[in-house]
Amino acid sequence: MLEMKQLHEKGTRKNAERVLRQYRTYQLTAACEVMPKVTATYTLEMPNFSNAKSSSTERAAIVNVDRLQELQQFMKLLNAALTKLSQMERQLIALKYLQAEPMFNYVIYSELGISESHFYRVQGSALCKLAIALGVEVYE
Repeated sequence: MLEMKQLHEKGTRKNAERVLRQYRTYQLTAACEVMPKVTATYTLEMPNFSNAKSSSTERAAIVNVDRLQELQQFMKLLNAALTKLSQMERQLIALKYLQAEPMFNYVIYSELGISESHFYRVQGSALCKLAIALGVEVYE
């Protein structure tokens, strides 16, 4: 017999909010590229028999490419998860979590034209759906 696990709503919502905070962090740091060191340094190097050299320019390029790939993968996953939400849920998530300057709850529910209690129901539902779509849900 197949037993369904009970979803732990509070932990699930917390994980979804953590992912959305990660989005805001990516939004703030996406334009920050790692720059190579340009100051000359003179050192005595021990013999290296592998013939492999590493420069700060190469390391900076690798870090920048890896960060860009990670960002693109994260955005693709988040966009796919957001398409699973209803229009009202997407609007609420966008206003509350996806803007550079987050809005207060009372501003959001007055802008959406819904009551405070309906706002919190929609928010909880949206966060749970988003967490499940992202694969970060928590079960009891």
